[in-house]
Amino acid sequence: MSSDTDDVGAHAGAVGDDLASLAAFQDLILERTHDLITIIDPSGTIVYGSPSWQALGWDPDRFAGRAVLDLVHPDDREPGARAISDVLAGGSVEGVTVRLRSRDGAWVWYES
Repeated sequence: MSSDTDDVGAHAGAVGDDLASLAAFQDLILERTHDLITIIDPSGTIVYGSPSWQALGWDPDRFAGRAVLDLVHPDDREPGARAISDVLAGGSVEGVTVRLRSRDGAWVWYES
């Protein structure tokens, strides 16, 4: 006969296993997606860049600390900055199309 404590412990273990599985799944998605997943802080500084940034020649492991708008074409920075401001204010953005600079200096169109 099991006690309530045993049931709670078993449930907590199962939840922990589920969370570990979810984290592993999220890592797998981030590693395999072709989308440029980028996390920035409120000042617009990159704190994470997914491995897909390698397609533009950038090393995502050395990406943190860069201003995201430094990678955006000068003509597209204002719409990019406005979208960031809108999100920080709690709004949503349907999409912003900008040119991003590849490591070799070429400009590539992306929608965010």
